[in-house]
Amino acid sequence: MNIFQMFAMCLGRLLLSGIFLISAIQEMLDWASTEQYFLMSMTRWMNSFQANEFMSTLLSNIFPWMPWLLLIAVVFKLLGSVLLILGLNVRLGALLLILFLVPTTLIVHGFWSLPVQERPLEMVLFMKNISILGGLLVALAVGSGKAASKSA
Repeated sequence: MNIFQMFAMCLGRLLLSGIFLISAIQEMLDWASTEQYFLMSMTRWMNSFQANEFMSTLLSNIFPWMPWLLLIAVVFKLLGSVLLILGLNVRLGALLLILFLVPTTLIVHGFWSLPVQERPLEMVLFMKNISILGGLLVALAVGSGKAASKSA
């Protein structure tokens, strides 16, 4: 791997994971607001499944575990982003961020369940997360990049 490729890989991992690190730190510094936003998002999501008895029951059983799920989400973001930034066990870092990103995207940015006037912004945020997911899948496949450079 040449110096440009090494620099591009490091910068790419930093840019890809920086959003997760910054938001994890912000969430830890203002835990009460983070918890309130998370519960509001989950409540909105639960309301969209009121007609579906199975989903409604499932979500109401999960609801008491919300503070723990939020803690796990912040740990996944913090650990995953640090692993990616440092280039240590990049695949594990990418996997942790993917495990955080997929449910969060569906729950927080479920634009399809919102009033029409609120959909455009949430759809853009949903698509942003899908794009980040694409980058994380590349990081998951390539890892630190050392194996990829041998075949190039």
